Amino acid sequence: MRITLSKALLAVLFAVLIAATSACKSSTTKPDKKIIIPPPAKITQADNGRRVSVLPGQRVEITLPGNPSTGYQWVLTDKPADLELAEAREPQFKPDTKKVGAPGTITLTYRITRPGGGTLRLAYRRPWEKGVRSAKTFAVTLVVSPTKTY
Repeated sequence: MRITLSKALLAVLFAVLIAATSACKSSTTKPDKKIIIPPPAKITQADNGRRVSVLPGQRVEITLPGNPSTGYQWVLTDKPADLELAEAREPQFKPDTKKVGAPGTITLTYRITRPGGGTLRLAYRRPWEKGVRSAKTFAVTLVVSPTKTY
């Protein structure tokens, strides 16, 4: 009797499992459009003063020379309304050598939110110094085209 009850219970569980998996199948219709988000647009000091085309959803990585040990930082001074800081990520510093206080490159990452455009401006300065000119400046005009669909 015990074996028959176990077989019956096993048969019921198997039927429930089959019903659950067939109910979970997705529909076979495909979406009309597929959005492809391209890799990050890489911008360097060589792009200072230039226009760069990007897409909504695309990340923009700006890599500039810097040395945080001097107290200087790249500070965003003006940005287009279409630009949003990506995940509030801190600037990333990569030293040129392993020596303490070595200069290197600083990468700032932003994410584009919608079509439009404008000029992004950065200043290399010590944040606590007020009324002092920036040691360096950087500007790039971003032209944000609508997302391509395929």
